[in-house]
Amino acid sequence: MNRYRNNCCCIIGATGETGATGATGSTGETGATGETGATGATGATGATGATGPTGPANFFGISAQYGPDDVVFVDNGIAIPFNEILNQQGGAVTLDTATGIFTISAAGNYLVNWWIAAQGAGPAPTMQFSLYVGGVEHSTVWSSIVYDSMAGTDLITVATVPATLELRNTTGEQAFFTPDVVNAGITIIYPEN
Repeated sequence: MNRYRNNCCCIIGATGETGATGATGSTGETGATGETGATGATGATGATGATGPTGPANFFGISAQYGPDDVVFVDNGIAIPFNEILNQQGGAVTLDTATGIFTISAAGNYLVNWWIAAQGAGPAPTMQFSLYVGGVEHSTVWSSIVYDSMAGTDLITVATVPATLELRNTTGEQAFFTPDVVNAGITIIYPEN
């Protein structure tokens, strides 16, 4: 006797409608950061820009000369009597045209350029001129030719003001100069204070 009976007859019905979408779940945790990628190639260098204008030159100074009329001798130890100011910019250096001595009224660095054309110095076999600052000899130019042109360039530092600056005849004899011509010139330049 068969205890199990297979009496099932199945008929599959039509698919039902899709149900409503459920609620969105909570956001999950952020994952670990990935590795940094390789650095890209360097780009081309850009073109150089145009050069800007030159700034103003902040220099000042004084330029003077010695042109004797009828007094053509300068005694030993006496300053060359620069007696004509050619140009003066700024007020840190002034000239006493009666003595040829300059006065510096501001501490700082000064560039001094000078030249001289002497015609002799009595019996002296050489000629010599020295730059004095504050009464102290700073530099000397010497020539074995007594009818000669000489020149000097000095960078001086003035710490105590006022200070004098003069170019002296240190030959040991009177220096002789030609009348009615320019026999010496000097320029003193300094930066803006």
